[in-house]
Amino acid sequence: MLDLIRDRATADPHGLALVDDRRAMTWMDVATTVDALGERLIAIAPNSDERVAVIGENTVETLLAHVAGIRRGVGTVAVSRQLKPDEMADQLLDSGSVAVVTGPLGLM
Repeated sequence: MLDLIRDRATADPHGLALVDDRRAMTWMDVATTVDALGERLIAIAPNSDERVAVIGENTVETLLAHVAGIRRGVGTVAVSRQLKPDEMADQLLDSGSVAVVTGPLGLM
């Protein structure tokens, strides 16, 4: 999947890649964003056994935060905003996340 993003960004940089209610992104936008988010995630969780919880809406940015984690080898944990506070706390504790991201590291 990650090579596909880079390949599409090279072959069709201005082609439409992702769309949600708030924005549309080209393949080059996606590749650049994934790289930038990956750098931020690795700074937060530099060890391969660390995880970062991502609490976000169903948006392009939330998806890209998870893709960036995959690219850089940082485990991300999807946490729904729909959970009750005690359920969210349980999920965060059970996941062992070292940090919580509530926006895409400057992009959400």
